[in-house]
Amino acid sequence: MRFEIKRFWDGVRRSLPFLGIMIILTACGEKIEPISLQPESIQAEGIQTEGIQTENLDQSDVDAFKSFVVNLVSQNETGKISGSGFIAEIAEDTVYICTNQHVIQSADTWTVTFGDGTQAEGEKLGCSQVFDVGVVKVEKDRIVEETLEKLHPVKVDLEEWCKARDNADSHVTVKVYRVGEGGLTGECQEGTVESVMAPFEYGNGLNHTKMDIVLESGDSGSAVFDENGNLFSMVVGVTYEEDSKPARWGIPLTSVITSYKEITGREWISLFQDY
Repeated sequence: MRFEIKRFWDGVRRSLPFLGIMIILTACGEKIEPISLQPESIQAEGIQTEGIQTENLDQSDVDAFKSFVVNLVSQNETGKISGSGFIAEIAEDTVYICTNQHVIQSADTWTVTFGDGTQAEGEKLGCSQVFDVGVVKVEKDRIVEETLEKLHPVKVDLEEWCKARDNADSHVTVKVYRVGEGGLTGECQEGTVESVMAPFEYGNGLNHTKMDIVLESGDSGSAVFDENGNLFSMVVGVTYEEDSKPARWGIPLTSVITSYKEITGREWISLFQDY
């Protein structure tokens, strides 16, 4: 497995340069128009699909997930932009947040709203040249002390993720916990992973995670959690093809991890283990 992962990453690094991405998402902010194979079918407020469940969070969910999900808001020359993200790592002086490149690429300074509703100023650290991943950093001394004490990085179970990836018949239930400018909103969207690694023509031809989960404006960069609360993917976009239902896409867990290292130079999670 160690050799396979190394070969995967070597292949990714040789891929075509990132093409200012692909993203077709109704979730990246008020001023960004989604790209679609069928543009007239897109609703600005997001696409609702029958059969996909919206849940209200109970207090245990709120307490657990508000520790590592965030909302991101900024301004650029065209107006307000917004998206979502999650805490990948808490270092000695800095909190590192993962989101999408297409969310943060046009602004350097961001208002980060944590799950409890408190805010801090963050800065764009950088973006991947391969996947639609960006990182925002927040210095700890900018975060309310009471909030800082409760923050945690997202949980990751790489072994279980690899099992799902290698099992074509695996049906993983996933959830997105929505965060607004006031903190965790008290709702989540639930769906199913159709394919952990599926060809995605808008992402340099690299494999992405295909899901049937409903996404709305502002969901770009959201953490996609499995039923055990572990990070499974990160929201990236929605494609629409004629005579077929919308496909929701996420960046695979291993690609989020390698992109994070590419941007920060830090090893959040080592992939070189025997899974």
